[in-house]
Amino acid sequence: MQGRRVQAGPRPSGRSPFRRTRWPTRSPRCPSPSEGVFLCWLLLRTGLIPRPLAILGLIGYPILAAGTIAELFGIHIGLLLTIPGGLFELALAFWLLIKGFNPQAYGQVRDNRDRRAASAPATA
Repeated sequence: MQGRRVQAGPRPSGRSPFRRTRWPTRSPRCPSPSEGVFLCWLLLRTGLIPRPLAILGLIGYPILAAGTIAELFGIHIGLLLTIPGGLFELALAFWLLIKGFNPQAYGQVRDNRDRRAASAPATA
């Protein structure tokens, strides 16, 4: 009994055995909006950047998530919905290059710790 030869390479029909979809190329963008929202929330809470700039990020990243999900389902509005998040990222970059973080935010953290330590009852 002779075995059949299996050809390596493309199938005779010229088609790939795997269906090509856009999901693998689009899905890596999904975690980015959730990380961006978390970053903007921390920046808003700590006061390291101006409040309107952090709020722009908190608004822009969920819109970016909606655009990414829409693109996954074939609704081509993702590029348009990246504009608010992109504006935040550009504004944040220029703000940090020109002004930097708010130095008073660092002092507030230390002052709060000192107040808590002073108001805590002394234990013997």
